[in-house]
Amino acid sequence: LAVSFFINVAVVATFADFFYSDTCAPKSMACVPAGAVDDDDFDRTCSSGFASGTAGVCAEIGLAVAAPALRHAMGGFGRVMWGVGLLAAGQASTMTATFAGQMVMQGFLDLNLAPWVR
Repeated sequence: LAVSFFINVAVVATFADFFYSDTCAPKSMACVPAGAVDDDDFDRTCSSGFASGTAGVCAEIGLAVAAPALRHAMGGFGRVMWGVGLLAAGQASTMTATFAGQMVMQGFLDLNLAPWVR
């Protein structure tokens, strides 16, 4: 869980560094590279930590826009880091649900099963 936590902190910190802009923040939007969103999905232009010459636009960032936006901002490594972050988040939620289920089985229902049966 600790490794998953640190990977997800790195992903959130990267998003904050690359996609924050004072222009977009009042509307709760992110500054994403113009090529990462459709032409009708953005509000106004902005500037952020992109490579020189890359124009940015204010748009909502979600799962569908995150990978293309990271690819434009950081190259191929950004997409790999996004995939690893999603994998780590899935592992963390799976482990948390498993531990919670184990506590319910042992504590509330007073059922003790051998580890190989679980």
